Amino acid sequence: MLNITNSYAKIWNIEDKGNYVNGRISSSRKDKRDDSYINSNWLVRFVGACVAGAKTLKEGDRIKITNGIVENVYSKEHEKNYTNVTIFELEKQEDENEIPF
Repeated sequence: MLNITNSYAKIWNIEDKGNYVNGRISSSRKDKRDDSYINSNWLVRFVGACVAGAKTLKEGDRIKITNGIVENVYSKEHEKNYTNVTIFELEKQEDENEIPF
């Protein structure tokens, strides 16, 4: 398990499931070799204290993930690894100047 703190992401999809919210986000990091950006796409689940805030998000919004985890879980039944990203706390970023990408 890896902890996520103070990481930025862009929202691409939000799906309200009642007690939790599923979504699709992207994150970026600068490639120091040529100053280009390397993008990653993630399927995520918003749970706990951030559910109400996640329900207000829409495509194109940018967030700061202040508390989350990434887990790689092996399913014996399917003989397959699954990457799970769970977000517990977030801050919606209103000012695009705060976003590093």
